[in-house]
Amino acid sequence: MRSLSHKERYLGALFRKEIDCVPCAPELFFLVPARLTGLKFYEVSPGSFFLPKFHKVPLWKAQLGCAKFFDVCGWITVFPKMISNDLEEEANVIYRNEEVVEIHLFKSTNKMVFREVFVAPRDDAPWLLERPVKAFEDWIEYKKFLFPPSFEIVAEEIEEAYKETGDAGIVSLAISGLFFDLLISSREGGLEKVFEDLFEHPSFFKRLHREFIDHTKEKMKAICKVTKKFDEFFVGCSYSAIPIINPKLYREWEIPFLREITEFAHMFGKPLHLHQHGRVMGIIEDIAEAGVDLLCPLESPPLGDVDLGLVKRRFGDRLALKGNVRTRVLCEGTLGEIEAEVKDCIYKAASGGGFVLGTGDQVHRDTPFENIVFMRELCKRYGSYPISVTSG
Repeated sequence: MRSLSHKERYLGALFRKEIDCVPCAPELFFLVPARLTGLKFYEVSPGSFFLPKFHKVPLWKAQLGCAKFFDVCGWITVFPKMISNDLEEEANVIYRNEEVVEIHLFKSTNKMVFREVFVAPRDDAPWLLERPVKAFEDWIEYKKFLFPPSFEIVAEEIEEAYKETGDAGIVSLAISGLFFDLLISSREGGLEKVFEDLFEHPSFFKRLHREFIDHTKEKMKAICKVTKKFDEFFVGCSYSAIPIINPKLYREWEIPFLREITEFAHMFGKPLHLHQHGRVMGIIEDIAEAGVDLLCPLESPPLGDVDLGLVKRRFGDRLALKGNVRTRVLCEGTLGEIEAEVKDCIYKAASGGGFVLGTGDQVHRDTPFENIVFMRELCKRYGSYPISVTSG
């Protein structure tokens, strides 16, 4: 029997089938791919609007090169390019010693100009220094930028990524973050000001939430109108994590969104992959009931609270699972500790299919390359079906 490709293994696990071997897909999202290119990190780093202007290598190409370098299943994320006459932006760059240190982004509507500021280290991920919505009243105009009334999706990059990836991995279209990601990343003052706004203007945010869902669905529809050459829709999570928000808020705002867009994705024959940070044990039942197909990164304590064996037993018939190898162990652990970690994950979650061996968030920038190779080899050793590894 021939050995299956990385893509075939991933898709088999996604649809909860036992295949030849557990797919190995450590989350090589940005830090390690950027490091491998030898470029400054802001020349590779993610971002759907402004950072591509500074790219020397598209993020998805860096990810694909990284996956091939380590011979693991690539998780190739593409941010679909959206063109709208309603969107205007420009970026001013501050340099120090010939290095970019800050990126000032100006977003314009017909009435207002909004400014965001990002710090751009050469060897680490950019971070947000200033958000565009300075007061509640700004939301009224800023939402026109978030949800333009008319737009087009450009298919070329999606199809190029799909063609170049081939069987080396899966192409995942990043269509959105969760609702609180949008609110907190947009509002100056962050979480505290978002809660104030929600408390003082509940009806406005109910309408904004509806617009957010409808716009995401329109984007998905526009994508599928121009191309079907991708493997899954992907929703990320930055701030919509427990305990940043509580389970009650998650059920009120995030679950309705997930339910609608998952159903919409299935209408187009595409699965929905959710990247949910933090403590998920209190909301995983809701996520499964919303119809989500694959859940990652399944963080262990102290950052998360996932009991992988329990999650597999309770939800493995409804959810494909990806992740759980602790990034600290992969970065700093001994070979024995890494082996124990990988073996334990496979033992707890791989039987019956539906498990992708991955990491509990993206692999640390300084992780020794030989440790990533070792993780791959351990996956082959212990992850061949039928699974025979024991907890001891």
